[in-house]
Amino acid sequence: MKSLLFTLILLLSFQLIFAQQYEDVIKFLPVNLRYNQASFEWEHQEKRNSLIVGVGIPYHQSIINRSFGEFVATPTDFKSADLYSYSIRVGYRHYISNNEPFGAYLEGYIKSQTIDFNTSIKNNDHIAGMVKGYFYGVAPGVQFGYQQIFWKHYLMDLYIIGFEVNNANGNATSYSQNQADADYTRNFVNNLANQYLPNNAKSKYKSNGDGYSYDYKLNNIAYPWFRLGISIGYRF
Repeated sequence: MKSLLFTLILLLSFQLIFAQQYEDVIKFLPVNLRYNQASFEWEHQEKRNSLIVGVGIPYHQSIINRSFGEFVATPTDFKSADLYSYSIRVGYRHYISNNEPFGAYLEGYIKSQTIDFNTSIKNNDHIAGMVKGYFYGVAPGVQFGYQQIFWKHYLMDLYIIGFEVNNANGNATSYSQNQADADYTRNFVNNLANQYLPNNAKSKYKSNGDGYSYDYKLNNIAYPWFRLGISIGYRF
């Protein structure tokens, strides 16, 4: 009984110590909602350094009439266009402006992201084909930002500028009910690839198949990406 009581007191003491040091932060990244992803980060702080672990959880929503750069999925071309995005990010952060875990910082990280998509392509008034696939990439990166604390517990983290280099692969398959629709779908996908893929990726894009089904592949594509955004958090 005494040992159990001692253990409970010790656990309570540790909890109070860590609570007073405010060493852990849970954050929410609202910008990623645009990509059908609910993103959260955990930051474990120790003086001027932090360990960052982020997870992106997908949710279902159409991207019809939503712009991604120049690309816009419209009801004219697509009967449906659904996108799901998963991600995991691990980073190590060093605060450079003072001795506390807030202010200006530099952070190195590595990120893994998977995007699944499912679309139905229209040809006039009927569906010509269904296209399902995924895009997977791994990226090391570095970012500069500023974290501000309010009322001891609440934080706002500004990702002022970040740069990463992705190595990515993609795969998709189209399905149709007849040869005419299969050819239309393949030409539609190829035209999208030719219009929106960067020049260094076009040579690595392949489409092949026979009958009513075609496969589309992208292998080992390296491309740069900039990371900008904001997160809001609570410090324990």
